[in-house]
Amino acid sequence: MQPDPNNGGQLAPVFLQQATWYNTLKPNGSPQPGAFPGGSTALQVSQLDQGQAGDDDQLLDINNATVLYDIRFNSDMYNAIVSGNLYTEDLFTAACQPNGSAGNCTNPLYLPPTTSSQSPAPPVPGSVEIKSAWRDFGTPAACPAQQFYCNGRLGLVGLHIVQKTQTHGEWIWMSFEHVAK
Repeated sequence: MQPDPNNGGQLAPVFLQQATWYNTLKPNGSPQPGAFPGGSTALQVSQLDQGQAGDDDQLLDINNATVLYDIRFNSDMYNAIVSGNLYTEDLFTAACQPNGSAGNCTNPLYLPPTTSSQSPAPPVPGSVEIKSAWRDFGTPAACPAQQFYCNGRLGLVGLHIVQKTQTHGEWIWMSFEHVAK
């Protein structure tokens, strides 16, 4: 937990201090996003997604309520998207040049990977995406802070961390799931 300068100095986990997808990926015709993190990093319920990656199905919690998702990008990934003019669908399509119905880029696009060196210096993180899953308890008072990390009425129930590496083109990912989701 650290004070978040982009959310009024409130104490927040470091992953919530990364750029939100809605600060990064903009509607067509939008101006280029500002410097990292592109705006407030406050968790905004209205911007959370209800569909899971891949099939866009909804995951239901034990009370039959839909689990909500947030996606964040670290500064390396955010800056690569913004400086590479990949922040709108039209700009991405122009850079990618997809080949018809297959949708594969004829001009492959690469985000920066983690880099390592032989020196004692730590590796440079490269592109990192963090997807968090949240259970909606309805009110902040209903979120059991003794059992969950609570952000207002939302309790954190899952975390996916995805990192680009030099040697693994499909990225490396890890997932964490709350035992009491």
